[in-house]
Amino acid sequence: MEAAAARHGGTLNTWFVALSASLVGSAGITDEDEPVLVALPVTARGADDPRANATRIARVAVDPTDLRRHDLAPLRAGCRQAYAQLGTRDTSAKDADTGSLLTLVQMLPDAVVRRLPVPTGPRVLASNLGTMSPAFSAPTGTPARSIAALAGHRVVDDAEIRVLGGGLTAWACTSGERTTVTVAALDPARVPDDETLRDLVRSGLAAWHVEARLW
Repeated sequence: MEAAAARHGGTLNTWFVALSASLVGSAGITDEDEPVLVALPVTARGADDPRANATRIARVAVDPTDLRRHDLAPLRAGCRQAYAQLGTRDTSAKDADTGSLLTLVQMLPDAVVRRLPVPTGPRVLASNLGTMSPAFSAPTGTPARSIAALAGHRVVDDAEIRVLGGGLTAWACTSGERTTVTVAALDPARVPDDETLRDLVRSGLAAWHVEARLW
């Protein structure tokens, strides 16, 4: 994967973002000429940080023309800019993003939340966890050959997923010389089953001439 990314002017992370964005286009979730907005989770955890969730979200728009040309250089620059903007953003209550009323949604009853309009947002979440630390990947001294990560959506039916507006989430973990990419589709109409998702991933990898073993 790193070699494929380098051939196209990018890094492993940039390639992973591009792959994730291409999948929603292939699935018909976004128009083929529509820029794909991708959410990039970034850790904000410091030393001895006791917070359960210390993640912030950068956002980058992926140009479908660049995807078709397999040109990662513009996306690499876009990711850098997105990370830089996230680092300088004001996190006070005055900030339009973090100070919005949406931060109060977690405090509302489910019956109220269901009545709220669904905000527009990224169609893709691409979370690259990077290389796992030995404490995680080799707790007994023998490192895991492959590690898969995925955020699950428990007790959520197809109707609730449709209301969210579709899209997908993708995660990448590196253990040793192996990088594992995990993908979950959130559009039952366009990606109704596991086999459809596998075919999308196979085609997406083949477009970059990347060989992979599907679990």
